[in-house]
Amino acid sequence: GGGGGVALVAPSESLWRPPVQIASYPRIYVADDLFSPEDCDELVRAAVRKGVTPVSIMGSDGVAVGPKESRQSLSAEFGTDDPITKPWRRRMANFALLPESHGEPQAVTGYVGGAGHKYELHFDSSLQVGRVATVLVFLSDVYNGGELMFPWAKTTPNASWPEGVSGRGRPIKELHGVTKEPPIAPMCENSADPALKIAPRKGRAVLFFTHTPDLKRYSYRAMHAGCSPRVVDEDKWITQLFIKWHNWKKDENEILQSMEMLHNQWRRPLHE
Repeated sequence: GGGGGVALVAPSESLWRPPVQIASYPRIYVADDLFSPEDCDELVRAAVRKGVTPVSIMGSDGVAVGPKESRQSLSAEFGTDDPITKPWRRRMANFALLPESHGEPQAVTGYVGGAGHKYELHFDSSLQVGRVATVLVFLSDVYNGGELMFPWAKTTPNASWPEGVSGRGRPIKELHGVTKEPPIAPMCENSADPALKIAPRKGRAVLFFTHTPDLKRYSYRAMHAGCSPRVVDEDKWITQLFIKWHNWKKDENEILQSMEMLHNQWRRPLHE
């Protein structure tokens, strides 16, 4: 086990930085110093004590499939009532303005070993999975690569973007006729690429919504990836909370049937 709970101290007002919206489609917000460096370090240690294992990937039908070449990482999962992550869940859900009870078990994921450890383009949800929001917190600083990248996000002009946020988004029309997601390496390694990138800064939280507000569909604009750190000794650690549109412990059979009906009724091109 991971021992006792982690005692969290609310960020002081001098450190707290209000969320900044950096994209409108999908909606993406960044807030620095949501958690202190000490909180982040302790959560990583708790995950290592608990034991990290290779990560499975969630399919569009909500069924987990085994580790793939598209993702090289290790992860530990904490239950919804685990005293270690309970304060984290509460604060992350509050950041999203959504009920903590709708959050899935929280994961702590490490891209350990630096260069080559990445997560190719993917969605966090589908209409069947029904994740309203993702709250991701960086638990380590990475200054050479390691960005969270949304290549086709429609960004929001803002003169006061947080440090380490760059790119205005690639044109979504370039995906017309594309049948397979392009590899991320060329976009990650080119600092001048227009893809939206968010650099890992310890305590930085990123909130994004895969679906439109009515939950009827998602867009390729919400497809994202985790770039590899470019230095061998720079490990990247994150924790993420996926928040559903219903209570996590509720029976999902009827809910999934309803989502399937929406999927068939409201299917529209993802390029829009």
